[in-house]
Amino acid sequence: MTATITLPVPVVRDLNRKLSELEEILETIEILSDEQLVAGIEKGQKDIKEGRYKKINSLKELDFLG
Repeated sequence: MTATITLPVPVVRDLNRKLSELEEILETIEILSDEQLVAGIEKGQKDIKEGRYKKINSLKELDFLG
């Protein structure tokens, strides 16, 4: 037996927004649970703060793209 539920469009939009927010929260939790990833992010932030970065103007300037 199946049931059909009809919801107003604004309710569906609100549910979709809430689903997106929950997905973002789960992704954040996954990132923060990965110690190596967090350490890499922190190192990158420190490198930027201390001026250890190279500004690029186009993707062609990246070495790995040749």
